[in-house]
Amino acid sequence: MTLRKNYRISSEKMIDIVSKAVPFDKSDKPLRAFWLDKCRKLISSIRDEDGKRMVFNIPANKSATGCSEYVLVCTCTDPSELAAIRHRLHSDVAGLEKSIDVIDIQLGSVSDIQKMLDRKLFRKEST
Repeated sequence: MTLRKNYRISSEKMIDIVSKAVPFDKSDKPLRAFWLDKCRKLISSIRDEDGKRMVFNIPANKSATGCSEYVLVCTCTDPSELAAIRHRLHSDVAGLEKSIDVIDIQLGSVSDIQKMLDRKLFRKEST
């Protein structure tokens, strides 16, 4: 309801809502982290009809309100908040590209080893 009304919701507000539905000690760090992770996953699953993600996190130091919150991007008009979301997405993409490079290198190595073994096995069979 808060996200629908204000087009943004703080991490703290999400924890408050959850603690009312599922009573837990909010000062218990592992429990708090568990429920916050569940909230993040729920929020990140909000998509439009085309499957595009609609809600993104703005860190506390970039948020207009000064607290970490999730915002419905199509309603956000603050250039610094949008830039913060964009920066994090670019960082995420860069990290994924590096991971893809590692996988490509490993695939190349496996392929080279397989070719070398095939050549050696083929030579033994030919003799």
